Amino acid sequence: MYTGIITRRLLNHRFQSPGTRPDLFTLGVFSALALAAIIYVSLGLTPSSYGEVLNQIGAAEQGPILGVPRFIRMDEWELITPLFQAAVRNGFSEVNETSFYREDLRTVFPVPLRNWSLLFRPQLWVFFLTGAPTAFSIYFAFLIYATLTGYTLLFRELGADGWLAVAAFDETGLTGFYDIGYDLTPYLERGRTTYDDRAAALFPALREQLGLAFERTERPVERLIVDSVDKTPSEN
Repeated sequence: MYTGIITRRLLNHRFQSPGTRPDLFTLGVFSALALAAIIYVSLGLTPSSYGEVLNQIGAAEQGPILGVPRFIRMDEWELITPLFQAAVRNGFSEVNETSFYREDLRTVFPVPLRNWSLLFRPQLWVFFLTGAPTAFSIYFAFLIYATLTGYTLLFRELGADGWLAVAAFDETGLTGFYDIGYDLTPYLERGRTTYDDRAAALFPALREQLGLAFERTERPVERLIVDSVDKTPSEN
């Protein structure tokens, strides 16, 4: 719900409101991420650690083309990915007919099944339109794109400027969890309590009451650059 509200408000307020300049930075970020997603899917990439299973069954040569599988991601390679495989093998039916136990595939994890829940899971629609490997890559690209664009929209709506909305670093030196509170009332004009009013009051409240502030600065940032990818495994 909140993502939909933020998206709608940003499109109406920043991109379409008369007399305001388009938010070209946000549009540029969206375009760059969309291009990255297209390249990601065209290469058939996923962040899956299913290579851990391939190592266990002695098929390590079919493992990841970049990085190493993470055992700690067993929620993905031991549960989620096998559920996706079972759903595809069973023609997206709710019961796993390929298993002796005929278990129900309706779980807390979203997998492509032919039932009413599919209406609320657009990231899974593509499984019914293309092959499973491509659909699996699009599924992850959708989640990554939605996460990055969602946080960009959030920080831009809160008033963060430029690259601050894309890369934020914690330099408070604090560790652990804290129960904190702040009061927006002193920063709101009487009778003005709309979403925009509260968003504008948030940053001065954090700065003056808690001593926290977003500061724009330049610093080196690590980037991963893939020069080329060979999808055909080569001999050792």
